[in-house]
Amino acid sequence: MSVLKRVMTALSGASAARALGEGPVEAPQGSAAAFATAAGPLAEAEALAREIVALAPGQGTALLARLRDGLAGTLDEFARYQAAEALAAAVYPKYKFSEYSRIFLEDEDFIAFYSRFMDVGNWHSLDRKYFMGQGDELTP
Repeated sequence: MSVLKRVMTALSGASAARALGEGPVEAPQGSAAAFATAAGPLAEAEALAREIVALAPGQGTALLARLRDGLAGTLDEFARYQAAEALAAAVYPKYKFSEYSRIFLEDEDFIAFYSRFMDVGNWHSLDRKYFMGQGDELTP
């Protein structure tokens, strides 16, 4: 199980792991998190934080702060975008965020239309479908 999934489980409970398709979550044997699980969620979160800082020297603390700030819900939208970009870069460096404030994310009518036809929870082609629709509107 990935470190991110274990952190989300410790911070949000088992429902976060299920949302990520993990089902019940157990820390790997011998890890600090496995030891801390017996002491409760706060101890597990602390053990995971130590593990993240050890795995990502020089950026682990900043990543945890970004995750905390994003979960707190006190950031403006651009700051949440920057937090998501930093976290994604740490977890999956090949993923490249496109520009901030993509207009298709604000088009509630299109999102409602798209959600009627998509597989549940699969937003992977939302951007392409949106731009195809926009191109059709420009074509005579």
